[in-house]
Amino acid sequence: HYLNRHMNSLIAYLISPFIKLGLKIISRETYISEKGFFEETFKIDESFDILWDKIKLNQSNIIGVHSSVYLNWRYFQNPLYKFRVLTYRKDSKGDVLGFIVFTINQNKLYIYDIIALDKIHIYKILKKIVRIGKDENCQSINIGAFNTNSMLGIIKSFGFFDAKEDISVFSFSEKEYSFKNMVNFIENFVV
Repeated sequence: HYLNRHMNSLIAYLISPFIKLGLKIISRETYISEKGFFEETFKIDESFDILWDKIKLNQSNIIGVHSSVYLNWRYFQNPLYKFRVLTYRKDSKGDVLGFIVFTINQNKLYIYDIIALDKIHIYKILKKIVRIGKDENCQSINIGAFNTNSMLGIIKSFGFFDAKEDISVFSFSEKEYSFKNMVNFIENFVV
């Protein structure tokens, strides 16, 4: 689909198998083990709080609240989207080691949140979400991230690329807080 937008359809069709092979060779997805237990859940329970407590102890960046109360409100009580939550554990009875929140809309998979205890768990979750996207015939897998996001390198190592979309930021504030100050704050402190 991406090649069709930038070149003749016949040429795109002919070279796409070679590009797919090249992307597969350089993608981290190819080299990550699929071991582990994945489960889609429709209830965020205290096991998410246990994970969140562990992450808070090891986290030096600002990442926002990810308690079960907040996650249930944010994702399962949202009337605009039907969010899906996929958890990762080492085995079926183990602790939740990470999760991803996503939606699929008009053949596009949108990732809203990825939280995991360790980097290897993020790799496994990303590999699984790419597989889900392929299995459900998604044209693209999208994730919004600031250029200062510490996970950007991991995301790009799975073949994601910068779509160069602009994100507008709006703020209602007092006179002393200008829009420029708000943008500077976001660029310097949001991870």
